[in-house]
Amino acid sequence: MTTLLELIQKYRVTVASFVPPIVLALVKSGEAHRYDLSSVRAVVTGAAPLGKELQEAVESRLPHATFGQVVFYKRIGRVFFTDSIPKAASGKILRKVLSAKVNEGVVVAN
Repeated sequence: MTTLLELIQKYRVTVASFVPPIVLALVKSGEAHRYDLSSVRAVVTGAAPLGKELQEAVESRLPHATFGQVVFYKRIGRVFFTDSIPKAASGKILRKVLSAKVNEGVVVAN
């Protein structure tokens, strides 16, 4: 984690793409507060849905950054960016709600 934080600070990274385990390590790291991460303007996660609590924790750690998640919607074969992935209390992804967000254009397709 130290190397990652050093590189973000040194190169003034503005867009950080992480998988959920790296986000978890960033949030739980006792070292993160020692580095200047103010250059990060956007955090994008993918590969797996990020839980609401973890999303809120990273948003509080990087309050100046916009947060988004990448979703691959296999039925139509596209990747979408969304601010959150709707889930039930059990953690199951609410695919119908996600589908409605995609169809309404709330999610930006790329």
